[in-house]
Amino acid sequence: MESTVLTAHNREQFGTRAATALRLEGGLLATVVGAGKPTQVITLDQREFDAAIRKGFRVFELELAGDKQQVIIQEAQWDALGDHLNQVDFLRDPDGSIWAAREAAKEVVEED
Repeated sequence: MESTVLTAHNREQFGTRAATALRLEGGLLATVVGAGKPTQVITLDQREFDAAIRKGFRVFELELAGDKQQVIIQEAQWDALGDHLNQVDFLRDPDGSIWAAREAAKEVVEED
């Protein structure tokens, strides 16, 4: 399971205007949930995330204020036409067990 590092920043402002402003600046809205920890609302660099996805990465190390945590994509939300990514929701996967279970399930389905 390969991963890549993405730099994240805490989001301080909320609402439609703040979200629109962040997107215009090249930001991607994101949340991080799971592992019994509180939800984190963050911003990523849209270009950095797009480049990682194009290279095939699905497991990420989010670096936030010097702390790294391993996450996987839980859900991606697109605009009404499906052209632009509006938000990504990540699931914490500190030991890689969720990713391993997903891959094992895919192998079973592909065998049938």
